[in-house]
Amino acid sequence: MHIPDGYLSPVFSLGSGAVTIPTWAVVTHKVRDVLNRRTVPLMAIFSGSLLYHHDV
Repeated sequence: MHIPDGYLSPVFSLGSGAVTIPTWAVVTHKVRDVLNRRTVPLMAIFSGSLLYHHDV
């Protein structure tokens, strides 16, 4: 489901963005500390197989 265009006010949208952008920055920094060159390809293969089996 999607929210129709114009349903959310610009103030709400800007407020959500003000919270989301710093959160992404913190999470991205934490994920970079955890992942290495081996885990990223394994995660891609695993997520691709889940998507494939979900559609079948």
